[in-house]
Amino acid sequence: MIMFRKKSVVAEPAYPGIEFVSTLYDPLVSTIKETDAEQLNSMIKEKLRQLGESKEVDNTALNEAFLCAQKMAIYHGVPGLIHYTNLTMLSIDRQLAEGEWNQTQGFNALIYLRLAERLHEQNPEPDNRLVQRLMPDERITATGYWDQKREALAWKVGLRPGEARLEDANSAGDGLFQDVISESPKQAI
Repeated sequence: MIMFRKKSVVAEPAYPGIEFVSTLYDPLVSTIKETDAEQLNSMIKEKLRQLGESKEVDNTALNEAFLCAQKMAIYHGVPGLIHYTNLTMLSIDRQLAEGEWNQTQGFNALIYLRLAERLHEQNPEPDNRLVQRLMPDERITATGYWDQKREALAWKVGLRPGEARLEDANSAGDGLFQDVISESPKQAI
């Protein structure tokens, strides 16, 4: 019996305009060759498993998970941005346990969370299906999901509802959304 191996098709990025500024990981995103959402999701889960098993305070697996989340965001949008937000929250927890943390990283995650919300508003059905398949714990269709996620991240960053800095993050996310959509081959506007 002859077996055919499925050819790997390299997808085009859905959102090539998403750039992860002020992170250590951005230049390395291109080292992740995988573009399939399921494979990237599996890679993130594997890195988190490695992180959980590690007895040392080594962030290599976390950094690699960030790379996969960034690649997923560029190629698939919302699921990658949600992973990025969740990884940032985990990173802040780990940093706080070590006695210091990067406030810029948390602020940037608020921007990317707003971008995810805006992208989801533009294209909800495919996002709902993909997120549900990859991350069933994330209920993006639930009432108040985005506000609850933003509030949880804001608390970790040390911001409270209504603070000007939180509004700055939302405004920056709205601006990034306009830039990303204008560069997207799936332009929804």
